[in-house]
Order: sequence, then structure tokens, then C-alpha cells
Amino acid sequence: MTNENLDLKKMITLYVSAGMYQEYQQQAKKTGRKAAELIRDAMDEFSKNNFHKKQKLGSMDFSNGVKLKAGVIDFLEDDWRNDFLDSGVKL
Repeated sequence: MTNENLDLKKMITLYVSAGMYQEYQQQAKKTGRKAAELIRDAMDEFSKNNFHKKQKLGSMDFSNGVKLKAGVIDFLEDDWRNDFLDSGVKL
């Protein structure tokens, strides 16, 4: 890794179980990559799948009742409007 690449990364300390780290080491050996690289890839994938996606309204809990103010439908984007209607929220 060059110094240029290090400037773009943040070093962290991460504690994992010995078994998990051994799995990453074994996979690294099989693929010719470093365990740290595989762990970074796994963290990137987790981030993409959990932090950067819009949550669908159908997966949200509206059991406590949701009341939207009058006229709010005019401000919802089309995809959000459809999500509200599909999830049973009355607009």
C-alpha cells in the first residue's frame, strides 16, 4: 500500500473472535488477498446494504397510527406517495 492510499484510509482497532479472524485468514490464504482487505470489503458491503438505502415504508411499523397533516400528499415524491399508499397509510 502506498502512502497515497494510506492518506485516504483511517486506521481503526477492531476486536473480533479468534474463530472469525481465523476464517478470514483462511479465506485470505485461499484467495491470495490479505485478511484486512477481506474485512474492509465486508464492512463496505454491510454499509451499502444497511446504511445507504432508502427504507421502504412497507417495512416500517405504523401500528401506533400515523397521521399526516392535510396537504402533505402534495409534497411527497411519487415513489414515497406510492409507498405510503401500498403500506396502508391513508393520505
